[in-house]
Amino acid sequence: MRRSVGQPRCRAAVLPWVILLAACADASRIASPGRVEGSGALPSKQGPTGGRILYAAGGPTDVFIMNADGSDVDQLTTAGSNEGTPAWAPDGKRVLYSSDADNGFSFGIYVMNADGTGVTRLTTPPISEDDVSPAALGPYVVFVRQDFMAITRALWRVNDDGSDLTRLTSGPSDSDPTPSPNGKLVAFIRDGDVYVVDVATRAVTRLTDTEDVESGPAWSPGGKQIAFARRGPGPSNQDLFVMNADGTAITQLTSTPDVNERTPKWSPDGKRIAFSATLAGEWMSIWIMDADGTSLNRITPRTDFNHYLGAWAR
Repeated sequence: MRRSVGQPRCRAAVLPWVILLAACADASRIASPGRVEGSGALPSKQGPTGGRILYAAGGPTDVFIMNADGSDVDQLTTAGSNEGTPAWAPDGKRVLYSSDADNGFSFGIYVMNADGTGVTRLTTPPISEDDVSPAALGPYVVFVRQDFMAITRALWRVNDDGSDLTRLTSGPSDSDPTPSPNGKLVAFIRDGDVYVVDVATRAVTRLTDTEDVESGPAWSPGGKQIAFARRGPGPSNQDLFVMNADGTAITQLTSTPDVNERTPKWSPDGKRIAFSATLAGEWMSIWIMDADGTSLNRITPRTDFNHYLGAWAR
């Protein structure tokens, strides 16, 4: 049986994009601190700064692209394998993604044109390892290589033609890489906290230090802030936060009793944030809000499968 990108293997290490649905009471609205917003209606078109949004959905999962208002959806992959964690390639025109197309089990990093043509494989991990979560790092591609037997993860870098494979971090639990706009730093998650690694020196700096579990860091277009998701200890919900790029001034953007938000992505103009959210009793969908946590709107419909947010066009 094929494994969906949204399904974990039968092992302790969980793939970065795996989402576990909470079995809670129905919820029809999503709340920001001190107020309730969003009816599920699509927002109006946003003009030239709206950009195009990449995401993965289905089972097996495929890569899709749509406008920032949820319209003009195009399916980019149809291989019958599992494609996920899409992102824009270093040239800003092609699409990076992870796929198990070649052997039906182990994931490698691929790149394709934005219309789904010209597919090229960039990495071929060793047996028992996966390459996932690619992102453009200047002229390079940064990604996670995870050993699902030893249950370890580290960040690696490769040229956009698949050459010069280089390890960036020591691991053993590094995930969710997100390069800064200038390409000098990569934010990532280690043991549930946000860190950054200096690409040139490999020096690692810790930005958060709490008992909470952080995930999905995302740099603002200007490089001054990092958005991320946080889940508190125990049976708590996952909400979105933002902080300065040095880890100071952490501010909560959402506070949702029956909703889990994750994978925030900034709009090209820095005014909005897209994210995936699971309302209690529903499958995950993609939403957009203003960068201050207000004016939330769902942009993908309620369906019988999850929508995994990938990237917003630069």
